[in-house]
Amino acid sequence: MLEHEWRELETLCERISDLRHRQSHATRSRNVGLEEGLIRDIARMRRQREQLVQHISTRLATSAEHQDDAHPGPPVAAASKPGTRADRAETPKDIVGVPG
Repeated sequence: MLEHEWRELETLCERISDLRHRQSHATRSRNVGLEEGLIRDIARMRRQREQLVQHISTRLATSAEHQDDAHPGPPVAAASKPGTRADRAETPKDIVGVPG
């Protein structure tokens, strides 16, 4: 569903990290022209990343709404199903670090 968008987000984050690394080297070598260009590139990549995050968030929200529409009615909690871990009451000996 959103595989492509997640990969693109990961790629953008890696690219920003690389640009920041290159910028730090340009700063240390006092290459002002390169540093300014890298700052612009970083700003552009950060805007793209923000737009992509907004797009992914919108898609996830839309997907969640469609799932809610497909399953009307109250959700069934795991605790109400017999045999699930949640339906057993915890005793002090079940909790790590509490003497029982």
